[in-house]
Formats: sequence, structure tokens, C-alpha cells
Amino acid sequence: MNNNDNISYFDPTRKTVGAIYRDLAINNKERYVDAGDLSRELTKSLVDNINKMLEENKGEERPFYITIHEKKDAQMQRAIHRTLYKTFYRPWPEDDTIVYYVNSKRGIVKFLWCLPHWSAMPNVLMNRDQYCNNYIKDIMAWKNFDLNHFGFEIMKSGSWAIPQEELPENSARIRNEHKERWCESEFNRVISDVT
Repeated sequence: MNNNDNISYFDPTRKTVGAIYRDLAINNKERYVDAGDLSRELTKSLVDNINKMLEENKGEERPFYITIHEKKDAQMQRAIHRTLYKTFYRPWPEDDTIVYYVNSKRGIVKFLWCLPHWSAMPNVLMNRDQYCNNYIKDIMAWKNFDLNHFGFEIMKSGSWAIPQEELPENSARIRNEHKERWCESEFNRVISDVT
């Protein structure tokens, strides 16, 4: 195999992600990863990523949303891929996402929802007593296609739309729900301390 095949098209100064992963997998001597260590590192890096995005967009005039998508890679089984997206429109509720609302001008950062992968939802619902009630409500709303729960409103034509007013501040129902949104989990305590 020619080594030039492993050069990234996007950044010629480095190898491709697959080549980097392969080299790490070959050279890795550990067979297992402690789940506690993994959770702590994922949470810490997530908070760092959110803080970096907030810092980069500190002077943003318009309110925006941060959507975080995390997934396990099908080919790189020991890798977790995280992508952060910034949008000026309210994102569609998709599985495997965490969404925040940010208004830099007013200094507001709000957690909106967290949805697991669709294949994990039945397990969460079968073990409701081990999860935050708001997490269960988010999953049930997603499964029932209840877009009102996620801040969308239905138009007279029957199609779904985002209200013109800035959400969640101007929607009384959603504003009241957001007071209850913070679960007593370590993850949300970390995020609330950071924001």
C-alpha cells in the first residue's frame, strides 16, 4: 500500500482519520477502558467544546442554537465522533442530539433537549426510574411526533413551523417547562456551573 493514500485531502499535513485510528489500534496495549474514566473524559471534553463555541461566538448579534451530535463509528468501534453545529434556526429534533439555545447579547445559554439514539430509547423507557423525568418526556415527545414539546407550532395549513418570536422566552408553556428542565444528574450540574 502506498503511504500517499493515507494523506488527508482536507489537511495534507496529516494522515486520514482512518489511518490515525488504525495506528492507534495497532499500538494500543490496553484491552479495556474503564467506563467511569470514559464518562468523565467525554463530559469534560463536551464542556470544553461548548465553552470554545461560546467563546468563538461571543459577539454574535443574533440568537443561535448549538446542536451536538455524538455517535459511535461503525468501522472504528472504539471511537466516538462528536460534531457541534451552530444554526440560526431552531433545529429539528433528531435522535442522538443535545441542543442549546444561546443569546450572546443577553448572556443566555439554555439547555433545550437531549435525545439518545433511537435504538437506546426502548431501554431507557423500560427503566424509567433510573432516568430524569424530563429526559423521559423528551423521548416520549419524539416517539409521538409531538413537535410542540420541542418549540414548534402547527400552522393553519397543517404544516409545522417555528414561531416568529424568539423561543423559548416568548412562549409561556415552554418558558415554564424550562424552569423544570435541569435534572439532578452530574452532567447537567457541570453544564449549569459552566454556563
